[in-house]
Amino acid sequence: MSLRSIDAYLRSSDKFGVMTNENDYILTSEELDYLKGLFGKRAKIYPRGGHLGNLEYKDNLAYMVDFFK
Repeated sequence: MSLRSIDAYLRSSDKFGVMTNENDYILTSEELDYLKGLFGKRAKIYPRGGHLGNLEYKDNLAYMVDFFK
């Protein structure tokens, strides 16, 4: 995963976060664990939804939009 090259910056900056799903088919379990560790409380991981499957829900979309404010 190419994020490792900027790991320290991503860990220290509150400008970045991640929103994904446990069953996102483009992420391995190791990559998901890495993202959880990298972003900590800035990681929003839903139990299911596949790849981008949760964006149809208003609450999930609002969470993402609010993060960028």
